[in-house]
Amino acid sequence: MRLFTAITIPEEIKARLHELFIPIEGVKWQDKSQMHLTLRFIGEVDTGTAGKIIDELDKVQVPPFDITLAELGTFPERGKPKVIWVGVEHSEMLHELYDQLEEACQHAGLEPDNRSFKPHITLGRNKGKATQEIRKHLAHQDVPDFDPIYVSEFCLFSSELTPKGAIYHLEKKFPLH
Repeated sequence: MRLFTAITIPEEIKARLHELFIPIEGVKWQDKSQMHLTLRFIGEVDTGTAGKIIDELDKVQVPPFDITLAELGTFPERGKPKVIWVGVEHSEMLHELYDQLEEACQHAGLEPDNRSFKPHITLGRNKGKATQEIRKHLAHQDVPDFDPIYVSEFCLFSSELTPKGAIYHLEKKFPLH
């Protein structure tokens, strides 16, 4: 199974983020039901390893905290944008949660994730050549003024790859405390 940990996003925020979407050739906008803030991508693991990961994730101890949505951006920042996202303001507690998740995954036998942690919610993926149109759209968009998002749990999801894109399934919720 293909796994990742994430923070779910309240429905009203997903709906307002969805209002930012305009038709751009080659851009597949994220379905509202699939929006989340990825914490740690785990990847493909067998059932035994998944069980070890769950046992380790149960040990994570971070108190609930708030995050605030910030800027719009793309990966990569230069050249052809492949991913369109909304980021979050820096949060010590969010980074502490990420660090503990990383440690839990390593205790479960996974290799370290050497990528830098750039917390974001994926809004869309560019499969076409719409570089200038995407950059122009983002330059004229402000992130709506949202109340902070209260994070009281993180979740483990499995990801099913289909011809129409990934479909995410909630495997387990982990309350923060």
